[in-house]
Amino acid sequence: MNFPLQQPATPNPTIVNKRDEHLNPSEGQELAQRLGVILRKYQDKRVLVLAPPCAGKSTLLQHINSCVDMDIVFDTMPDANKRRFLHHENPFMFIDGDRKTVKYTEIKFIPGDVDSEEHLAATTNEMTSYINENLKIEPGVPVFGTNLIDTDVVIYLNLSEEALEERLKSRNAKTHRLLQKDRVVAIKKLIENDIEHAKKNGITVEVFDIN
Repeated sequence: MNFPLQQPATPNPTIVNKRDEHLNPSEGQELAQRLGVILRKYQDKRVLVLAPPCAGKSTLLQHINSCVDMDIVFDTMPDANKRRFLHHENPFMFIDGDRKTVKYTEIKFIPGDVDSEEHLAATTNEMTSYINENLKIEPGVPVFGTNLIDTDVVIYLNLSEEALEERLKSRNAKTHRLLQKDRVVAIKKLIENDIEHAKKNGITVEVFDIN
């Protein structure tokens, strides 16, 4: 397969190909301490820390012990599933120094477009079902993720769309990803709708502001 080439804006030879290598260990400590107080309240419950992409889940995770990143399901997920759930479209070869990595553009998301919104909702539901089958939350071992899976308690990491946009720009620059703001905002709204349904079904919900 032939891939178009793309050069990084600022090549960084120190970047290695593993999850969250871009994280700054000095960031998120104070927020993690405050979140830890809430987590200790529910240490005998199944806890899900829920937020959209780029909200800072991984930044917090690096400071909290005995937690699980929901993204581990991608490590063994079939490539076809992963591409569908992450809305991958056109592959390209990304060149960073002497490192070559296959990356993908995202299928264009159009706010207000019925097809775009229905596709996002459908793939989100499919991914939630997949994660429910392959990842179980255990008491005392909170899971951080983007999909509302079976749990007793949800802690929602709340931030404004403006703050989310700034984090999105930063993450795209640091990881050379191509996440679309409109899709991330739409995912945020889907999560908030899921949380409202969770409340009606008796799931405990706490909102943790991270602006």
